[in-house]
Amino acid sequence: MADLEYDATALIDLGEDMRSLAGDLRSDGHRSDHARSGHRAVAAALDRFAGEWDDKRETLARNLEKIGALASESGKTFSETDRELAALLVESAEGGR
Repeated sequence: MADLEYDATALIDLGEDMRSLAGDLRSDGHRSDHARSGHRAVAAALDRFAGEWDDKRETLARNLEKIGALASESGKTFSETDRELAALLVESAEGGR
């Protein structure tokens, strides 16, 4: 039988970090005033880039939240399963009382 090793705390922390990053992406995503760039073509290109980046940033933030939730839930489930298996081993060692 293969051994499964994991760090449940690291998974939970990873999930929290990913959700925090998603929030940072959303809050730091304010557009700057591209009209100050001077040249109309440059301003238009900057606006186009900013609009596309807004869409991509939101998609990235949603995906980070989903993956973060999965990582945290995995860590919690591993910990719960580990506790349950440990309790069963103790019960078995004590003669199944």
